Amino acid sequence: MNKKSYLIIIFLLCALVITSAWAVNVNIEKTALYDSLQREYRSDFEEFYEDMALMSDSLEKCSLSKDDKYIAGRLSDAIKHASSAKEILSHLPVSQIYAGKVQSILSKGEQSAKAALGSFISEGVFTENERNTIRIISSASQTFLESLDGFYDKMDHEDYEWIKMNADHYFSEAEDTFSTALKDMGEGTEDFPELNYDGKYSSHIDPKDYKAISGEEVGQDEIMKRLSENIGDGWKVEYSGEGNGNLPSYYFTATDGNNTMHVMYSKTGGNLISASSYNYPDQSKISFKEALSKADAFISDLGHEGMDEEYYEVYNNILSVTYAYSHEGVKCLSDTLTVQVSMKDGKILGYEADSYYKNYYDRKSVSPKIPVEEARRNIHENVNVTGTSLCYLPTDGGNENLCYEFLCENDGGTYLVYIDALTGQQREMMKVSVGENTFRTE
Repeated sequence: MNKKSYLIIIFLLCALVITSAWAVNVNIEKTALYDSLQREYRSDFEEFYEDMALMSDSLEKCSLSKDDKYIAGRLSDAIKHASSAKEILSHLPVSQIYAGKVQSILSKGEQSAKAALGSFISEGVFTENERNTIRIISSASQTFLESLDGFYDKMDHEDYEWIKMNADHYFSEAEDTFSTALKDMGEGTEDFPELNYDGKYSSHIDPKDYKAISGEEVGQDEIMKRLSENIGDGWKVEYSGEGNGNLPSYYFTATDGNNTMHVMYSKTGGNLISASSYNYPDQSKISFKEALSKADAFISDLGHEGMDEEYYEVYNNILSVTYAYSHEGVKCLSDTLTVQVSMKDGKILGYEADSYYKNYYDRKSVSPKIPVEEARRNIHENVNVTGTSLCYLPTDGGNENLCYEFLCENDGGTYLVYIDALTGQQREMMKVSVGENTFRTE
């Protein structure tokens, strides 16, 4: 073989290597793009689902209230979330015929809210007919979301490939349930007047400062001693580091056989801030009352006084209890802490007091200016009120309002409604999940 032939072979080999490298690089780029699109579609669907749920929730709150200003705010929220959901839906790989049907659902919610808001702005009233229409659309929208739950679970627990698979039939089936729900409930409005309106919307602001943290800095050895006393016998405790962010803290790891707990203490004051374990007991051996008494004893041993049980939940053989601080008989809804107890042996498996230490302070006494009967008038007369108490309700700006908290029932649902005890204005409404072993606000 002559020199020229060698050069040709070398050239061809180099070309082959370069071509292979280029092909591998292209394949990597395609895979990266594919994965990026998958993540983007998943994120878009989650945002769409959340916006539609918030639209339905806002409309539901309107149907139960009689406070016109509160209703106007929720109508504004519904318009915002419906508009956002329609925009996000246009980004998803769903064929136009099915996307259009779902768009019509969102338009019904948006236009009904705009119509009711238009009546309030022009005439200062929110009619029973508008209230009923909004209630129907809210209920039907919730039925639609429930029918999408199967798809949500499939996407969440399986490797759903948006690009290869077809989501059309999920949206089609969901749209059918919405239409059926509207028909069954006698929804009769087809067209709604347009009204351009941008309402105020603000999200909850989490305070960065810890109002209840004070005192001298406590050393690591003293914290180790406190940790052993707090979580009980049987745990092997090791120091795992420290942090110097908004709250300078020590971090520890506690182990007990197969159980592992991650624990955080503040350097200032040496307060237990959180403890978390991700190991679930394999069975329940103690009763609910026994587990609850363990939780009560735990917060008492930590020195927390004036804490009342606010709600609880039983899951995976664990009792989770959330407590709220009570100031002179008035609940402070921002001053909360949570304890998790094993229902197998009564051991403490979790604790969270971040909200408590951020919000607790020595409050001045405030008395209601309006009687509870007058506050009750802001709740629709068809709603059954089953309980009433006073509370301090946190605001988006970091302040508090003294409110009457009404526990209500309506059409099989349970709600907490908050009416300002100084002005009579409705401040908030939350839906409540109630089960055999659950009392939890959503």
